[in-house]
Amino acid sequence: MMITTPVTHPPAVSWLVFDVKASPLPRKGLSLANPLWDIPLWVLIGLPRLATAAPMPSTLSDPDYRAFVDHLIALRTRLGITQVQLATRLEKPQSYISKSERFERRIDPAEFRAMVLALGADPAKEFARVSEMLAEEQLLTSDDQDR
Repeated sequence: MMITTPVTHPPAVSWLVFDVKASPLPRKGLSLANPLWDIPLWVLIGLPRLATAAPMPSTLSDPDYRAFVDHLIALRTRLGITQVQLATRLEKPQSYISKSERFERRIDPAEFRAMVLALGADPAKEFARVSEMLAEEQLLTSDDQDR
C-alpha cells in the first residue's frame, strides 16, 4: 500500500512516497512531519533527567494502620456480622470489605467511620480504643528497650 504524504523538510522535496509496509514507524498517531515523536522533550532541549525520589513505603503494612483494620475485623466478628452483611449496609460489593480486611485496599478515616456506624458502634469510641491500645503497645515497647 502506497501513501503520499506532504513533507515540509527538506524544502527541495514537496512530496515523499512512503511505503507503509516497509516502514519502521509505528502506524498509529505518527506523521512524517514529526520525526522526533519518541524522544523525550528533556533530551531534545538538553536538560538533565531529574532524579526521582524513592517511592513511599505502603502504609498498608504499617503496624498502626493494621491495628485499626484488625480492630474493625474483631468488632465485626464479635457482633456476628458477615462481610456480605456489612457490604450490604454500606451499599458496596463484598469484595470491598474483603480487600480492606486483607490489606489489599486502604481504608481512609471516613470509610473507618462509615464501617463502624454500619456495625452499630460509635466511631469516636472505637477510634479511641485503638488509639489507647497503640499507646499501651508503645509504652511496652519503650519499656522493653529501656531494659
